Amino acid sequence: MEVSGKITEDTTQLPQLYCHPCDQDGLKASAHGYCQDCQEHLCKTCFKHHSRPKPSRNHILLDKDVMPMQPITVDINVDTITDTCTKHRDKQLDFYCNNHEVVVCYVCATLEHKQCKMDYIPDVSGSVSDDLKRMTTNMEELVKKFESNVRRAEAATKHIDQSHGKVVEEIKLFRKEINAYLDQMESVMIQEAENLTTTAKLKLKNVQVVCGEIAEEVKRSQSVLNALSNENKHNKLFVEMKNVGSFMTKLDNKGRRAIGDNRTDDDIKFVRNDKILKELKFAKKLGTTVTYEARTADKELEVQYEKSYNVTFPSEKRCNIVGMAIISETLMVVADDNNKTIKMIDADTGKLVSKITLSSAPHDVIKLRDNKLAVSIPDEKCIQMVSYSYLTLTFDRRVE
Repeated sequence: MEVSGKITEDTTQLPQLYCHPCDQDGLKASAHGYCQDCQEHLCKTCFKHHSRPKPSRNHILLDKDVMPMQPITVDINVDTITDTCTKHRDKQLDFYCNNHEVVVCYVCATLEHKQCKMDYIPDVSGSVSDDLKRMTTNMEELVKKFESNVRRAEAATKHIDQSHGKVVEEIKLFRKEINAYLDQMESVMIQEAENLTTTAKLKLKNVQVVCGEIAEEVKRSQSVLNALSNENKHNKLFVEMKNVGSFMTKLDNKGRRAIGDNRTDDDIKFVRNDKILKELKFAKKLGTTVTYEARTADKELEVQYEKSYNVTFPSEKRCNIVGMAIISETLMVVADDNNKTIKMIDADTGKLVSKITLSSAPHDVIKLRDNKLAVSIPDEKCIQMVSYSYLTLTFDRRVE
């Protein structure tokens, strides 16, 4: 509000006063008024617009006639906010938006959070003991959980090393079993080749014996005929020739039978079973290595009811959960369309970790990569992207 009045002191020797916000932007604009809450001199334009934004709507404004005519020296506060806005590098983060749960500068508060409930950080920072205690408790619980995860990871590392050794042993054992089976198949094939060779050699030996005996018989008959011919015993020669003729026929038949009964191929040949090689080439690997969740004493083997939580928090209407996503081993987010919120819940304790209020009721929420959530908002025909950490939820971009 503005307070008007008159002053009577002589201001002719007073220093030139400039608008503090404009001076921060490198501009020199003469002071036209003063804000007691901000303890800043304001130019005519800044003075005119200072009471419009919600964060400074109720500030006490002094016009040019009653404003301090000396530069105001503010006591240096060791707790002065020095963090600057990521969007406006020269502006400090002075305000907290309760609607979006985000810290913003004066420009952001004016341009992007006109309808939001804003808190001036120096006014509310003194009453954060309960929040600090709650956050400290959450952080201690997180430390315990992740230290437990470290121990589990160490135990799992030892277990996986043991599993690796067992897998290598099983692979080698399987290879030995295959080798043993192949050795057996090889032994059978060699024995078959030896049997065929022995049989063939016996048949050929029979042919040798029979044919050798026939040859000797023919030679003896030939000698008899030659002797009778040399002695000119023609009568006996004639009779012997007749006898030898029928005998030769018998010998020839005997030889033919011996050859026929002992017939064998000229050679022994190995015909490969290419199906085996084809199967090995097709298989490419001895097997597969897979991962699975081993049964351990600290894990339930059957699904069973554990517990339930009421996620309707103070000052809220009765919640209606329309979607849920598990984002870590101990954290989950739920979409509440009745309160138009996305809530991060500690799955172990049921405590609220963080909450953001949407512009319209959500329909569902899913987890994406890189610590992102996608929230569908059907009334606005869009998807609201939300970033999350282990303590907070923050708005990200929207996808129409």
